[in-house]
Amino acid sequence: MKKIQILGLEDARHKQLMNTLKKAIKSLSVDANVEEITDIESFLRHNLIRVPALSINDEVVFHHNDHELGLSDLKSLLRKYFSNQFIMENILVPTDFSKTSKGAYHYALHLAEYFDSNIKVIHVYHPSYSPGYPLGANADMLILEPKKELMKKFVRQSSEGEKPVDTLINVTNEIISGFAGEEIVRLSKTEEIDLVVMGTTGDNTILEKVFGSISSDVSKYAHSPVLLVPNGARFNPYRNIVYASDFEKIDGKVMDKIVDFAGRFSAGIHLVDVHENKEKGRYKVTEQMLEQQLNDRLPKLKFKMAEVESGSIWEGLNFYAADNDVDLLVMVTKHRKFLENVFHKSITRQVAIHSKVPILILHVDD
Repeated sequence: MKKIQILGLEDARHKQLMNTLKKAIKSLSVDANVEEITDIESFLRHNLIRVPALSINDEVVFHHNDHELGLSDLKSLLRKYFSNQFIMENILVPTDFSKTSKGAYHYALHLAEYFDSNIKVIHVYHPSYSPGYPLGANADMLILEPKKELMKKFVRQSSEGEKPVDTLINVTNEIISGFAGEEIVRLSKTEEIDLVVMGTTGDNTILEKVFGSISSDVSKYAHSPVLLVPNGARFNPYRNIVYASDFEKIDGKVMDKIVDFAGRFSAGIHLVDVHENKEKGRYKVTEQMLEQQLNDRLPKLKFKMAEVESGSIWEGLNFYAADNDVDLLVMVTKHRKFLENVFHKSITRQVAIHSKVPILILHVDD
């Protein structure tokens, strides 16, 4: 847990900084201890010439000057210093108004309650062209108005019927003209989006769209995590989370995020390494002894490590998920050259198509 200190004289500026900091911490749901330091010796030790000042893990990251530190400034600072935690202030839910995207929206609403997140629902439609309206404006208006009505109905209904959604979560919506994959990826690169939640099947062969052009743009290139929700999946607080990864290549930063995420639900973490074995019907699980060391290091979470052999990776993960009551599968896609990553992307695609549990795809840079 990181330590945040406000160093000051408890004047109006000090109190304002403290109040803004509390809002930023609550908004981002970061785990931190906050202290107020008012003794002169501490000011001298940090070589401060102005107060109030803000310190994170004994590093001064701000001291008062002519520029006041606003809420957005503080949130940007916290995002930088708490990058190992799973921040989920804002969730993006793309929709094509299908039953499956409605299910993903309903899933996102329940997930947002655990993180006090905001949700933005977007629908992206392709710009139109009509010979009668060469500028396209009137043709687009004919498309836009019905879509506004569909969106209004979509955000008010649950995935299970025609009843209005009963939630305190802040939900906004937007209809965008463009190409779905490009627009979702663009939004994922902003600080306003921390997670994209998408359904994995839908109307008009959405399965092919999601793992064709949209998956290329979103699952592979998004800068925020992407949660893929299978058709018919219902949200329940996570009990068992699988991180599918080669044991020798487990990314420490990714692991920190998974630990933080699992801790919100007191969920167990399964580290699973799956190997293909073409022998028909082959499915074998070998547990690893290192799990005890992880349990000793993080006693609040239960760890399990296993190597799995199966006819295919997606089949092995599905079998393992069913045998261990897994609620969520985590996979990692690295931002690296296409040819270096073809095999991994193919695996991610196959697992996502066949998975019976939601998949959280995290993106890291080499």
